[in-house]
Amino acid sequence: MFEHEVPKARQTAISIRKNLEVMGPPDRTDHDRLAEYMMLYLTARIYENVNTNHFGGRERYGHVGAVIIIPGFDEIIFYQSKKMGNGWYHAERGAWRVAKRFCKKRGLADLPDGCILIVSMEPCVGEVTGRIGCSCSELVQSKNFSKVYVGYRDWTLADGNTGERPQWPANWKLITDGYVRQVGKELYDFFGDWYISRMAP
Repeated sequence: MFEHEVPKARQTAISIRKNLEVMGPPDRTDHDRLAEYMMLYLTARIYENVNTNHFGGRERYGHVGAVIIIPGFDEIIFYQSKKMGNGWYHAERGAWRVAKRFCKKRGLADLPDGCILIVSMEPCVGEVTGRIGCSCSELVQSKNFSKVYVGYRDWTLADGNTGERPQWPANWKLITDGYVRQVGKELYDFFGDWYISRMAP
């Protein structure tokens, strides 16, 4: 139904990867720059997975990605939202669980202070059909992330009557780089079109 978009996703991933090469690895102490770089990285990963995930595995993977940076370690914790049984494991929850396992293997009881979460789209709030666990906003706020960076605000979370969006904690920040924000919007639009096509009669 939407297979013709696979080449587009592949080309977009290549373009993003080229921009990552131009940017070069960021200084890990520059959190804003690190978040921009990681946002592009996770977006490229999602586009690269389109062929094997969305159009091969069929409805197994979602369009949201999350990265956790753990201070003192070079490894990147990446997770893409994934269908588990009859429910959906959202990217934030999956990344947190992977990061916890990572820390446990290295003798840490939990994620250390100073961890940074970068998520491609604003964490969900309230009830979401098919989601495993509490809202991602609730989960993220209950953990000890020093900073949370969001690539794109989800317009569907705005109040239907007032148009107001959810209030964010002080340590949450929308990525402001113009190119990165455009990439986030394009990712949202790309998969939005695909989801709409699935619902067509």
